[in-house]
Amino acid sequence: MSQDIIKEITFLGHSLIMGVMLTFLYDWFLIMRRTVKHNIVMISLEDFLFWVICAVSVFTMLYRENNGTLRWFAVAGAFCGMLLYKKTISLFFIRTISGVLQRVIQMTGRILGFLLKPVTVLADKGKQSCTRMTREGNKIVKYIKNKLTAWKKILKMILCKR
Repeated sequence: MSQDIIKEITFLGHSLIMGVMLTFLYDWFLIMRRTVKHNIVMISLEDFLFWVICAVSVFTMLYRENNGTLRWFAVAGAFCGMLLYKKTISLFFIRTISGVLQRVIQMTGRILGFLLKPVTVLADKGKQSCTRMTREGNKIVKYIKNKLTAWKKILKMILCKR
């Protein structure tokens, strides 16, 4: 086989691998979205980051392999790699990894909840004490206000008589 044909076949193989790698990378973004809820701004930023990574990696591959010239069979190879990965491994990978991560997060939450239980109990006791002290403080303020109002009335009567 000629060296040119071997070079083109290698280029096609690299395009297939690039398609698989880009889809694999996007699956990680999907896993993170399933594990941790995202708002529309974060999703947009992640998608933008993904497309920047795609553009840089595809350009780098094209530059190294084919002097930056876009070849349609390379695009078709990347598409076939993406399709092959998506139809075979992707769904199983996303479900498995996101399920494992969700379980890890749940277990971590339970462990932290158990370890921080004394802190939450103390915080509740502190809240109850603050509420009680506030109630008592309000009673004292009300008592002082009533006494001052009474003294004000007495002082007014004394001053008005003279």
